[in-house]
Amino acid sequence: MCFQPVRQRTITVDTASVWQPNPENLSPPKVENGLHTYKGQGTCRLVPDSSGTKFGGTPGGKKPFKPYKNTEKKTRPGKANGGRKLGFSNAGKGPQGKRKLPADGRGPLAKKGKRGEKKLTDEELKKNRLQKKKELKNSRQQLERKEMFDIIRQCKGVWGNLRRKKCDEEQKKKLMKELHGLIRGKMKQMAFAHDSVRVIQCFIQFGNQKQRWEVFEELKDSVLAMSKSPYGKHVVKKLLMYGNKELVAAVIQMFKGHIRQMLRHAAASTIVEYAYNDKAVLAQRMMITDELYGPTYAIFKSLERNTIEKVVKENPEKLENIMDETKQVIVPLTQKEQVIKHSVVHKVFLDFFLLAPDKQRSEMIESIREAVVYMAHTTTELEWPCAVCGTARQRGVHGLPGICKVPRSCGCRRSPSHQPSTTMPLFFSSLFAFSADRKVIIKTMKTYMVKFATGEFGHMVLLAIFDCVDDTKLVKQAVLSEILSALPEVIGNKHGKKVLLYLLSPRDPAHMLPEIVKELEQGDGNAHSKKDMATRRRELLEAVSPALLEYLCENAATMVKDKATSVTISDILASACGDLRPAMTAVAQLANQELVPGGIKGELHMAEHPAGHLVLKWLIEQDATLAEAGREERFSRILVDTVGTETMKSWVRVNRGAMVLCSLLNSSERSVAAEVKEALTAISSELLRIKDNKGAEILLENLNK
Repeated sequence: MCFQPVRQRTITVDTASVWQPNPENLSPPKVENGLHTYKGQGTCRLVPDSSGTKFGGTPGGKKPFKPYKNTEKKTRPGKANGGRKLGFSNAGKGPQGKRKLPADGRGPLAKKGKRGEKKLTDEELKKNRLQKKKELKNSRQQLERKEMFDIIRQCKGVWGNLRRKKCDEEQKKKLMKELHGLIRGKMKQMAFAHDSVRVIQCFIQFGNQKQRWEVFEELKDSVLAMSKSPYGKHVVKKLLMYGNKELVAAVIQMFKGHIRQMLRHAAASTIVEYAYNDKAVLAQRMMITDELYGPTYAIFKSLERNTIEKVVKENPEKLENIMDETKQVIVPLTQKEQVIKHSVVHKVFLDFFLLAPDKQRSEMIESIREAVVYMAHTTTELEWPCAVCGTARQRGVHGLPGICKVPRSCGCRRSPSHQPSTTMPLFFSSLFAFSADRKVIIKTMKTYMVKFATGEFGHMVLLAIFDCVDDTKLVKQAVLSEILSALPEVIGNKHGKKVLLYLLSPRDPAHMLPEIVKELEQGDGNAHSKKDMATRRRELLEAVSPALLEYLCENAATMVKDKATSVTISDILASACGDLRPAMTAVAQLANQELVPGGIKGELHMAEHPAGHLVLKWLIEQDATLAEAGREERFSRILVDTVGTETMKSWVRVNRGAMVLCSLLNSSERSVAAEVKEALTAISSELLRIKDNKGAEILLENLNK
């Protein structure tokens, strides 16, 4: 409803008298045609004002707040005591509500606490909280376990005494007998709880074989369920760990037909991995892996043809079907990070890469290229039992049988150089993948390059990348940048050192085993590497040389006197691109002092040091190689110019120093040999007086030539 604004409010009254409210009748007026009729009082018309207020219009807004303006105590009409509620402290304490002081003059007990009661410390309060928590837990478990609650509590008490180191054999037998009586017939109910399962584990550990068999017989129907349980899996593992051969075979037999299902489960896959990698003999490992090759392989397998190699050899027309079924089984396993790390999965992948045709191999690499990096970072290395014990796999990664991790009845031991690698699937992926797949594999390896370089088998993947990837710019950015940023760690590691040496002198038999070179040669001439191998190697060498030369200049003293890293010095100064003089001078400067036999303050002179004198000899003999390569730098010339022939005369006092001087006499740099010979001829009489020094004798022979 809209009203016209007016300046003045007008009230029209129909009666002469003004209406006054009647106390006897306070009913509201009637409204008819804009007139308000009051009972017995007449009518009036209200003309609304501009704001549409209470005089007949629609309210224009919220009524403003009107505060109380009482100068006296603020009270509200109709409310006793101003509408405020009296607190408990004011009840019965006088008209002014003040608290009265007790007769004894002390404060109220509620404020001061009970007299004579000691205040609890923080430790006591914590102890009380823990006690209440324990009681609450016991009451909850009592409701859940019902009649088993008291039995489990008794078992836990016996278990606590049994596992103590002070428990002697006699007491242990007594406790085991008591525990056996408590858990007999109740193991299934105890095997899936986080506390009671520890009792069964302890019983298996300290029990005899008869008691372990009894545990297995009672739980054999629940082995698969326990393997998938986060607590029950430990019971299965203890049976495998402490059981004899017959018990281990019985437990593994329970896995038959369920391997695929167990490998897809994070908890159960760890049990399969432990059984396969640490306990199973050859026949049992073959039983585990046979389920992963598909139904076609199972049909054509026989007692004579009991491996996938033999089946494929006898039935080559079935190769494609077997590989396709194998692919369908193992590709889903790559979707779980915990599962793909297991060596049993790696073994099947390795067989696939070795046997599959090129097309299927490429399809497999494309399917798993983002997950294949996990194959190089297993939590435990792949351990293979001994061939002499009759439990070894027939083919190792380098064509050699595996060796035991621990001594067995045959007395053989594990040899790291002969141990099959869990990185071989990734190794083959790097060798045979398409260019696009190789790029994806390298990108997934980012942030892990140092781990690869320092790994016992992971470094081989990097060697394969250096050999096959044509995109050297990607290799520089993704691989070499990470390695060079952690150069001290890499160069100080025996495996990381091989990676750097491979960049300096690829496939050098002085640094690499022939078996590893043979594996790398499998990738030579593959269809997906187009760039010339020499060009690829030169580009990588140019990328890594400046950082290596700079590191040698700054850390020459450390590298020269370290047996492990001293080997890399000669390779750096023989193969690196760029100016070699600063690095050669840094090494020669270490020998620029008079030699004192036995050293000064326990520090040997470089020419007397076991590793240092070899570095000098290698670098002097290396001048001939540099001359053949057309390089102008000569270490022998820099050494003589830096140290001087007068200082070198003191080197004849020790055997190693004399051998270094022999190398200088036979140097390919004729001017250097002539200067050294002239200086040594002047002290030939002193050389004759030196005894018990084989180096001095050889030096005299070289002088008299």
